This record gives sequence, structure tokens and C-alpha cells, in this order.
Amino acid sequence: VKLEEDPDRSLRMRHFFTSKLKKGGSPVLDRTPIMYNNDVALWMAFPNKEDEFYYRNAQGDEIIYV
Repeated sequence: VKLEEDPDRSLRMRHFFTSKLKKGGSPVLDRTPIMYNNDVALWMAFPNKEDEFYYRNAQGDEIIYV
């Protein structure tokens, strides 16, 4: 996924309309990026199925909120 920067870089309140994100799919493969910077990225997913594989964060640089 190519992350695209918002041309409006002003510091202000923003609404991300997460309720309009794509629903369904895999909890690992169907994530949508919400915001990012050089250090961190926030992705969201609304999965409706389990993956057929075991996912493990081998590098330890990921936090998953359920």
C-alpha cells in the first residue's frame, strides 16, 4: 500500500470517518492506513473472517488493539 500525504499539513482537528472504511476481509491483509509519520503508522481493519494462517509479528514492532 502506498501511503499518501495530505497536502494540508496544518495542525488542526480532523475527522477520519472510520465508519466509512471498507468492511470485511482479513484482519491482517485488509487493513486500511489512517494516519502516519516517519516513525509510526495507524491502520484499521473491520474483519469478518479468520485467516487460514497463523500471523505472528516477528519483529515485535506492532501493537494490536482489539
